[in-house]
Amino acid sequence: MEGLIGEIKKELVGKNTVSFSFKSGDIDGVLVFLDGQFLGKTPLQRSDILPGNRKVKYYMDGFQSEEKKF
Repeated sequence: MEGLIGEIKKELVGKNTVSFSFKSGDIDGVLVFLDGQFLGKTPLQRSDILPGNRKVKYYMDGFQSEEKKF
């Protein structure tokens, strides 16, 4: 899935949650999992994520899945 992942943006929202934006370049519909839990498909914006070390996994049929820690 190299080249499929566009960017992940993270910013603090207040003190208790983090906002994430998941984009996958020109390809929409990539499945996004955070810490093993399905969040949705790209493009995806979430602002209810608790801060801390996280593992995001991207998956799409026909591509190798990819995991990132941040």
